[in-house]
Amino acid sequence: MIRVPVLDKNGKPLMPTKPSRARRWLKEGKARVVHNDLNVFCIQSIKGAID
Repeated sequence: MIRVPVLDKNGKPLMPTKPSRARRWLKEGKARVVHNDLNVFCIQSIKGAID
């Protein structure tokens, strides 16, 4: 199963999430897309909005 890495607002890694939940957080404005040096897609929480 594919998982999307998640970072908190300070860049600390959190548990990965399902792609459907990541899409919902992006649509609701609770997260933003981040690419690291390895060009791996992940999302980062905005202002601790992910609960």
